[in-house]
Amino acid sequence: NAEKVLLDHVLQLDPNLPIAYLNLGLVYLRADRPDLAETALQRAVELLPSDQAASAANYLEQTREPDRWLRLGDLLLANGQYQQAAQAYDQAGIYGAEQADVAAGLSAALIGLEDYETAYTVLDQALQNAPEDPRLYYNAGLLAQAQGDTEQARSLFAKAIELAPDWELPQQALEGLP
Repeated sequence: NAEKVLLDHVLQLDPNLPIAYLNLGLVYLRADRPDLAETALQRAVELLPSDQAASAANYLEQTREPDRWLRLGDLLLANGQYQQAAQAYDQAGIYGAEQADVAAGLSAALIGLEDYETAYTVLDQALQNAPEDPRLYYNAGLLAQAQGDTEQARSLFAKAIELAPDWELPQQALEGLP
């Protein structure tokens, strides 16, 4: 509701009201939308007098936290917005997220986009650097399954289970194979 009020009412009345952009940026930060927060907070920094812009600039820095971008990627991925999720994971990597975290999310988004070649490249590189990350084996299993390689999928899901025995997704995926 706050976003709607700010966009539909406050900024319609005064499109150069810096406090409205600051508040809009805070709404987006709290909603784990650093992509939207960044634009609003940048506008607030531009519009605020220089002696008042420091707080907006501090909030703007928060939009560059890699975990925010990883959470955004996860949210978009869960909603089937694979292209936007891939962009969020890429941004997380730019801002310094762990390679395995980026690769786990990015490869899932690429599989959703049916960009299997790129997903394979991402997973192959990530597995070289993080060979004990079960998420990477799970996603590699999904990739193998999507490409019709049931035996390879079975092996990769089994490796994910070996590394994370309490994680249910690879077990369910393994049980779902023909």
